[in-house]
Amino acid sequence: MYLRHSTIRKDGKSHVYWRLVRSVRLDRVRLERGLRFGDVWQGWTLWRALQVDEGFAQLIPPGRGEVSWPVMAAVLVLARLSEPSSELHVAEHWYRKTALEDLLGLSPDKVNEDRLHRALDQILPHKGAVEQHIRARLGEHRANGRGTGPLHDGLARLIRVL
Repeated sequence: MYLRHSTIRKDGKSHVYWRLVRSVRLDRVRLERGLRFGDVWQGWTLWRALQVDEGFAQLIPPGRGEVSWPVMAAVLVLARLSEPSSELHVAEHWYRKTALEDLLGLSPDKVNEDRLHRALDQILPHKGAVEQHIRARLGEHRANGRGTGPLHDGLARLIRVL
């Protein structure tokens, strides 16, 4: 940090002052693990606000796997909201480039094409019930005066994805 002498001319007058300046050297800064965050965080926030995970937990039995079906459903839906692609792409590329590992606590080695396809098999029979659950949560948001602007837009996209 250092002081810098500055002069500004405004309305024919000169104003002199000192500024405290911080020097940052970017040649020593290195990005080691850049991850997509904004889109998945926004989707995850919407997912939790509408309590979709709770809806899935009530509809789908837990199963014997290490990863619950609601978590896998979240991965699938957030992938479709962020970057629509195949389950193979989600498993091999997309998931590893996002911050979902930190948000969901799900290691990338647990996200594979087979598990994603099995999750789709578990989710599909409950699509109508999940849509009703989401609509009910949206009604609660409206009744509580929380507004529906971005939430409504996200909800419409979420329902289309399911």
